[in-house]
Amino acid sequence: MKKSDVTEPNHSRFLEMCSFYFAGVLSCRLFGILSRHVDSSVILDKFFKQTMSLCQDTAHEVRFTMAQQLPSLSRALG
Repeated sequence: MKKSDVTEPNHSRFLEMCSFYFAGVLSCRLFGILSRHVDSSVILDKFFKQTMSLCQDTAHEVRFTMAQQLPSLSRALG
């Protein structure tokens, strides 16, 4: 095997996935915070579908974080 045959690892895919997870976790936390400060009609109209899809995300970190925010959402919705 020659040195020229070995390629450098491509970290861009890894960084892309990390930023995807970070964005999902950040979205969950923001939804939890926003739910304390906005009217229930705004929650239902603007971001309820997104919060439910985050509960079904493929990344367990995102699902876990969204599950932590569900009490705030349920209090806001009544």
